Amino acid sequence: MSGPEQKTPYGWMIVAVSTLALVVSNGLAIGGLPPFYKPIREEFVAIGAIDPGRAESFIANAANITFLMSGVFSLLGGWLITRFRLKPLMLVGCGLLAPA
Repeated sequence: MSGPEQKTPYGWMIVAVSTLALVVSNGLAIGGLPPFYKPIREEFVAIGAIDPGRAESFIANAANITFLMSGVFSLLGGWLITRFRLKPLMLVGCGLLAPA
């Protein structure tokens, strides 16, 4: 097919929607946190939970742990997808994220 009647293959639509979902979810989860770093740091210092000299590394480690756990759970998710059907896994994932 060529010309104006050519349609985008269904697989590429799935790729586009998945990419958009990742951009939104990662953008909010990772990129949405930095505005809160300073208030979180100040609160933990004010209540004496962390030493003021270590406050910056405390906040930086939160981001590091987020990336580390993302990598670990990606491996687990890939393994689960090869073992089980996708629909039940997606339902479980939605159920786990709903309370958050």
